[in-house]
Amino acid sequence: MLIPDLEPARSFLGQEQSGLDSADVVFVGLPLDVSSSYLRGAAKAPEAIFRASRELEEWDLALELEPFEHLRQHSTILRLENSADGLERDMGRIQDFAHEIPQGSLVLGIGGNHSVTPALVQARMPEPGVIVQIDAHLDLRESYEGSPYSHACPMRRVYEMGHDLIQIGIRSAQREEAQFAKEQGGRIETYFDHQWTPEAEARCLARLKKIEGPVYLTVDVDGLEPQLCPGTGTALPGGLTWSTCCRLIEAVFDAPRARIKGADVVECIPTPGTVLNESVAASVLFRIVAHYAQRRL
Repeated sequence: MLIPDLEPARSFLGQEQSGLDSADVVFVGLPLDVSSSYLRGAAKAPEAIFRASRELEEWDLALELEPFEHLRQHSTILRLENSADGLERDMGRIQDFAHEIPQGSLVLGIGGNHSVTPALVQARMPEPGVIVQIDAHLDLRESYEGSPYSHACPMRRVYEMGHDLIQIGIRSAQREEAQFAKEQGGRIETYFDHQWTPEAEARCLARLKKIEGPVYLTVDVDGLEPQLCPGTGTALPGGLTWSTCCRLIEAVFDAPRARIKGADVVECIPTPGTVLNESVAASVLFRIVAHYAQRRL
């Protein structure tokens, strides 16, 4: 049995915790940003997001429920080396810990940068499924700055595991990445920001509601409009509104034949003088938890 963070475990919304084996939802803080290529600081996000979540209301106004009236949680922050020579070991540690979580629990990863996603997916989805990605970038590079674990590569890694990708909000790509996505015979569906119209959103929502089998949702906060979460590693103009993000999350959880295996929120960087970044990231997690609770009722 791996030992999580040696410091006292934090909890989402300040809720009472249950044991790992009895939790319906397991929050895993992943303080990793050694592979970030521009701004760093995402390693500080898990603790900041847990802290910001305590200021959120426990009642979901849209769904008219309190998620933790129906769910038990376990929360921890893993102790990671967060060093270049220890990056592969950190990936293994994340995967090993995620393997220990009962398959009936929803795993919610809190990054850290996007490098953490493949390890969580590998542990939670041994059979082929669908990865829904909200992001500004394709993240399909074979490697970046000499590392296959770079934050520019996670979707390439999960694609190689046999999963299909639905990428939403994309507004930046390397030429080779874009070509790779086009050549994959429909296994990679991309909704570009510059083509995002009301009609495109309607098509995307309809597609999400038809997802079948194992599903994992990954939300890079740079997929949102930068005024929502300016503290991120590689911010770009454009992006999804808050309302659109909420509709996308709702559509994933409304898919009747989907089996939601996990989710993560990554690339948030706490910034001195404001709590906007971690508050938005905590709010994304709360939307996910609320829809998961509603789905179980």
